[in-house]
Amino acid sequence: METSLKQQVINWLIKGKENAERLVDLPWKIEDNEGILSMENEKVPFVIYALFKEKTIQFLVDTGIETATISNKVRFATYRILLILNRQLDLVKFMLDGTNENLMARIDLENSNLTKKELDEAMNILLSSIYLMVKELNLEDQFNQRIIERMCLMIEGMEREGKSSQEILSFLTSKIGVREEEARNLLQNVNGTRVMSKEEEEMYG
Repeated sequence: METSLKQQVINWLIKGKENAERLVDLPWKIEDNEGILSMENEKVPFVIYALFKEKTIQFLVDTGIETATISNKVRFATYRILLILNRQLDLVKFMLDGTNENLMARIDLENSNLTKKELDEAMNILLSSIYLMVKELNLEDQFNQRIIERMCLMIEGMEREGKSSQEILSFLTSKIGVREEEARNLLQNVNGTRVMSKEEEEMYG
């Protein structure tokens, strides 16, 4: 089961096109290192790793942010924010890994009946969660441009699929955990149109 599913995922990812609208349809460079897949594409700011378990697939992103050598004050503040984010997000969890205690983002998918659409959504949620982490940890100077570009590309892709602004807003707030005002600002940056809040829609609708 693991082998056949892994091959299916590889087949989805390596047959992509540069002008694809969805993450999963981009052409990914895949390497299999002792059972762990690494997935790279120049349009995506981070490498995504996939580990195939008996019942789940773990998708991980290593942010490259080390916490082992930072001061205790900064470390405790960082851990506190990550714990709050872990409670706030349903699907993605932040964790530490390696001797340098790098910050990692992880999402687990059940491997039974996995579809290409579910894989695409999981990859989007995983990468977008790092946008949220970057904002909360005040690391915009290091990551802001790459993360913002990825978020805007995701929003543009959803618009091309026919999603309404409210549907995209709901995805950003409920699936990823972006604050509503910030999600509206992201949408406005992409399409130039301000998205009204639910209260404003009820007032002016």
